[in-house]
Amino acid sequence: MEPVECPCGEASQTRNRMLLECERYERFRHILGQHDEDRALDTLLGTEKGIARLAEFIEVSNAFAKETVVRSAWSLSTRPLSTFDA
Repeated sequence: MEPVECPCGEASQTRNRMLLECERYERFRHILGQHDEDRALDTLLGTEKGIARLAEFIEVSNAFAKETVVRSAWSLSTRPLSTFDA
C-alpha cells in the first residue's frame, strides 16, 4: 500500500495539494500559469495548453513520482563521482 501523506509531511496528498499548495513544489508552480484560472484542474486537464504545462511541471518537479524513485535519483545525484567510476 502506498503512503497517503504528502511528501512535505502533511497528512494527505491530493492533486490539488500537490499542484497548488505543497511547499515542496512552490518553486515550480509558475510553470502551471500565473493566474488562478490557468491553474484550475479543468484547465490543466482539459486544454492542450494546460496539459502541456502540467506535463512540464510533472517532469521538471518530479511531482507524483514514487518516493523510492525520487530517493534513488537523489542518492545518485549526490554520490561522489568516484563511486560511479568503480
